[in-house]
Amino acid sequence: MIIDFHTHTFPDKSSEKIVNHLAHIGCIPPHTDGSVIGLFSSMKEADIDYSVNLPVMTKPSQVEKVNSSLIQQQEYLLDMKIITFGGMHPSYTNYKEELLRLKQAGIPGIKLHPAYQNVDLDDIRMMRIIDEASSQGLITLVHAGIDIGIYDHNYSSVAHILKLLKEEKFKLRIFQKDKDLEIYTHFLPKIREVLFSTFELEDKNKKEKFDELPIETKAAVLAHYPSITFEYEMKKDMQGKTIDENSIFFKIQKVGIVLFNTGICFLYLKTNIEESENFADVLNFNYKFRDINQEYNNLKNYDKIKVQADSFENIQELQEFIYNITGPNTDALKLNLDIERFYTYSYACIKQDVWNVDTSFEGIKNDFYKYVNILPSDSNKDSLICENAKVIANSKFSKIGISKLGVNLLCSDCDIDNYTILEQEFENKYFYTYILSLYLKVYLKKLNYKFKQGVNLQNTRKEFVEFTKNIWVQEVTTEDIGSLYYKDLKETLEIEKIYGDVKNKYDILYRELKIEKNEKISTCMVVILGIILLFNVLNFFLTLL
Repeated sequence: MIIDFHTHTFPDKSSEKIVNHLAHIGCIPPHTDGSVIGLFSSMKEADIDYSVNLPVMTKPSQVEKVNSSLIQQQEYLLDMKIITFGGMHPSYTNYKEELLRLKQAGIPGIKLHPAYQNVDLDDIRMMRIIDEASSQGLITLVHAGIDIGIYDHNYSSVAHILKLLKEEKFKLRIFQKDKDLEIYTHFLPKIREVLFSTFELEDKNKKEKFDELPIETKAAVLAHYPSITFEYEMKKDMQGKTIDENSIFFKIQKVGIVLFNTGICFLYLKTNIEESENFADVLNFNYKFRDINQEYNNLKNYDKIKVQADSFENIQELQEFIYNITGPNTDALKLNLDIERFYTYSYACIKQDVWNVDTSFEGIKNDFYKYVNILPSDSNKDSLICENAKVIANSKFSKIGISKLGVNLLCSDCDIDNYTILEQEFENKYFYTYILSLYLKVYLKKLNYKFKQGVNLQNTRKEFVEFTKNIWVQEVTTEDIGSLYYKDLKETLEIEKIYGDVKNKYDILYRELKIEKNEKISTCMVVILGIILLFNVLNFFLTLL
């Protein structure tokens, strides 16, 4: 026997309209008209013995009406070999009575849809319904993950966090004031809450209580944090030996994932080629490595780049490791994001005999712009193209270059701070500012896409307001260089422009809703005035009688 456990039907009068709308926003052609007869015909063609119909309640007011209709149609649907479930909405208050009514009517289960209902799966309202349905012997089926018709955050993202918690090699990073003081003091409180939510767990009592929780509950708690970071425990590095003079050996010192609760995640790898004193090796390595995640890259191009860690024997193994984490990302394609290339975030400290008080920066300027624009050492690209980047003179002998491809810091070891203090600042403070900037860009693109789709506009408007209030208008730091760096990042990545586009759509929608509201109020006033006038006329005639 073949049972299709996930089907939908709609009222005959509106089924075709609904299906066409879903086809449009999901970019998938429909195979039926969404009616009961349409489903039955499709079952016959595919030799399906039974189908399970799963209603979705997008409003609490739909619950009783739709469930009553399905109860009445139950026998008719069974004649068509269609078993129907009931529906429930997390904001419906009389859920216990309604679940009992479904049970008594012979309905075997209910459907919940977190994405369409704008409620996280681990919300207490959801949990109460699931618990009550279970106690009454009803099946509960839940839509998991992002719905293709609603480009929204993954309301069931707890599952992803749970997966990482169960992965032995990935460890949750808990930020601590004494160990991460540089981060704590650099970022202002509001931004610190967004980027480093686990600072909260440095409190001994909170940490102990968190550690005692079941792993599933831990995942649910972490899913409510604005962002969390997991780091991959690398095996001990092997000391590599040069095979030939042209080989570039590198170590992978750290692998991490930053997960935002909006469904946007970043994978980062820290690499080191400190064995080489040739700046050309840095240029060539950055140029080649940024494309390592491309599905159709030519791995022969990496013959001269040798992995020095025993976690991966070769470049291909590393590529497979990355793919196993990221997988295919169709959502990123909708936003026109290049997910196959790494952004380059690079630090290089060169010898003082190349750049010092007696030598001009002009001598290495050309290599610096190759560095900033992720070009190989033998590149002959026009210098004007290369100079299309923001440059911050962090000190006399250090410069930060910002391009659309990455952030790169070049300094000289003639200043001891450049290879001690500055290196640490670049790896911590400036790195997370870069992560935040990339997040702003992706999230705004996501909101822009949702406004264009015209689905769940009320929710999207709310998200935009919350984003503006909690992140956009907030200062990142009080430090001058840090503030300038953040400003240049937003300009280079064109984040201000994207925000303006989203705000324009928000303003248009707000005006339209306001006009619609005013029209409704005007209509209501006309009706009221009409009723008052009618009463006055009746009173006039009554006085005449």
